Amino acid sequence: MEGAFTGFGQKAIPFLKALDFHQSREWFLENRDLFESELREPFGDLIDTLCERFAVVGLGLR
Repeated sequence: MEGAFTGFGQKAIPFLKALDFHQSREWFLENRDLFESELREPFGDLIDTLCERFAVVGLGLR
């Protein structure tokens, strides 16, 4: 299973805590690469993995 979900990056939770503190578009844009690598990409892998596993047992994921 290519791109299988292996978990979120070690910096994911610190990123979310910092985002909660800063709450500004400027801060987010400055840290977008971290968001992409630590949260967005792993979340996409999670969705792909769930879709594949659900398909095996005949469940659809919408």
